[in-house]
This record gives sequence, structure tokens and C-alpha cells, in this order.
Amino acid sequence: MPIGIGKTTAGRSGNVPQVNITGYHREVQKRLFYSRREQALILEKTVRGGFGILEMGQVMTQVHGVDYIVPYGAVGQSAIASNASAGQNKVLLALSEQYKFAAGEAVTVVDDNENENAVIDTAEVSGEYFALTLESVLSNSYTTAADGYVKHRAGSNLYVMDQEIDCGDDNNALEGALTSVVISNAVLYQDAVIGMDNTALTFLNGLEDGIFYVIR
Repeated sequence: MPIGIGKTTAGRSGNVPQVNITGYHREVQKRLFYSRREQALILEKTVRGGFGILEMGQVMTQVHGVDYIVPYGAVGQSAIASNASAGQNKVLLALSEQYKFAAGEAVTVVDDNENENAVIDTAEVSGEYFALTLESVLSNSYTTAADGYVKHRAGSNLYVMDQEIDCGDDNNALEGALTSVVISNAVLYQDAVIGMDNTALTFLNGLEDGIFYVIR
């Protein structure tokens, strides 16, 4: 009996193995650079642990007052798990967020209506939540209904990561990860860049040109 895809008439009870996969696997590699990578200004940076796997093309920001970087935009935001009222100094997050923040780190609390900067005094598991106790009380109230979240306070430098990395999302996250980032002199495919907005583009001294971001 002939063997191969489409050749055998054997059923599940036949003595010839049944082949169920008749297609093929196609792997598409993500492409970030339109220009030559070796012409771009590249730096090595340390990513703060806790954010798991980050894709190539993720826009990153330096954290205010320290030398590590975190994701810019939605990837770097941790939704509040309970409303936080003005006059209190505690913000509750889901337990899954516990490896992203630590005591002494500068953060920004945000919702659709308000935002303010703060510094974490303690960060610890509290029952079913991960609790951030701030060094000062909140000036405004933040609600889940208004999509409240906490993020690391951004510094003045932004970058585009040019590789995929795993910075951990459990105990190993405390070590973070090393990565290379694009600073300038590059033309990037827009659809490969994650988290870019007008503010980030301005900080990167960039512009949109067709399907590209030109980082000058």
C-alpha cells in the first residue's frame, strides 16, 4: 500500500498510521528595522523585572530617579483592584502585579480624570491584594470605573527595544533583564513598534513617514 499524505485509505482502526495534519507550518519573523541596524545608535539597558516577556519594538521609558527601564504605555500599567480615595495612602493591585513594584520606587497614579506622582513606602501582599503604601496621602480619588491604574513614574528618556526579552514575572523578576535599545538614527516599521504615541514620538525626536517611524 502506498504511504504518505493522501495515499493511505487506513482509518483509525487500520494498521497504517493515520495522518491528520495536511497543511504546513509557516513562521513569520517580525521585522523592526527598515534602515540598517548597524547604523542606529544602540545602548544596553537594564529592564526592571516583573513584566514577563516583552516584545521587540516595545517603547520603553527610564524610571524617574533610577537607571532601569520599564514598558511605556499600556504594557507598563497596573490596574487598581479597588477604589482609592483622596486622603488615604494605600493603593491595592491584583496579586499578579506584586513583582513589578518595590519600596522606594517613584510611581504615578492615574485614571480618566486625575493623575499624581507618589513614592512607594512599602509594597507587600495583603490578603487577596498587593498593597502599595505611599509615603504621602493621595490628593485625588481614583476608581476602577474610571480605569484607574499605577505605573512607574517616567523619566526624560525613551527608547525602542530591538529584541524580545523575558524579564520574569515571579521571584526571578527581582533580577530583571538586560536588553539593547534604539536611541536614534533609525527607520522602523510602524506595525512592529508597541506603545508609540505622539508624546513618545516627540521625546524620541521622531516623525511618521508612511508606514515608518523615523527616529532622528
